[in-house]
Amino acid sequence: MAAAYELFLEQGYSNVGMTDIIRRSGGSLSTAYELFENKAGLLRAMVTEQFASLHEVISNIAATEGPPEEALKATARDFLRILLDPGSIAMLRIIVAESLKDAAFGNCLSESAPERTAVALSGVFSNWRDQGLLDIDDPRQAADSFCALLVHKVQMSALCGVPEPMTEEEQTRHIDHVVRTICCRYGRGD
Repeated sequence: MAAAYELFLEQGYSNVGMTDIIRRSGGSLSTAYELFENKAGLLRAMVTEQFASLHEVISNIAATEGPPEEALKATARDFLRILLDPGSIAMLRIIVAESLKDAAFGNCLSESAPERTAVALSGVFSNWRDQGLLDIDDPRQAADSFCALLVHKVQMSALCGVPEPMTEEEQTRHIDHVVRTICCRYGRGD
């Protein structure tokens, strides 16, 4: 997958064939087709691998003791670190470009990796509700709201090529705002 990643970034996804990837990696074309079926399957596997790091972050939040506010701040920092990585941004640009050409491809990706992340995060919100830490009627909506507030502006800026990434201070302010918003909306009000 490393060879595919490099080639997709260097030449663009649509300009790279499976034979190019195999030539770069030194692997077997038949094995690649057996594992991934085609180039789109390879890209799906790459995206799934990338989202695995987000699942790890969610696993960490689920195991965290203490108030949800602190766990959400730590999670938000980790999410932004992963999503604002230049490689992640480049991969997202590839996904967006290919999704515009092939809606089924985009649907398949959005139903797999991001969906699994949202489901896992909604489980965390559900646990907090069950523990009486937050007053959440719809954990999935809370998870979607958290992700949207955290990621939308930041990721759109990155996708559109805003040259300067957020500074540490800007990230901290953004995270504090997002977490305050979620905690105000779903706090117990005790």
